[in-house]
Amino acid sequence: MEFAGVGLQFGFAIMLFTFVGYWLDKRFGTSPWLLIMCVFVGAGAAFYHLYERVIGRPGSRGRQGS
Repeated sequence: MEFAGVGLQFGFAIMLFTFVGYWLDKRFGTSPWLLIMCVFVGAGAAFYHLYERVIGRPGSRGRQGS
């Protein structure tokens, strides 16, 4: 149950950055470049968060009890 919401967080992060990129493109007339950039930034942030959540930070294992 520890990782039950990881998929939803992953999808939400990508969707949020997609909407931000779409809004920025409409505002500045740079379609589709900001949308593409925001999708990649959102996917990168989601993958990074997923990696930290599943694998953990280096050196953090075994220190919880001491």
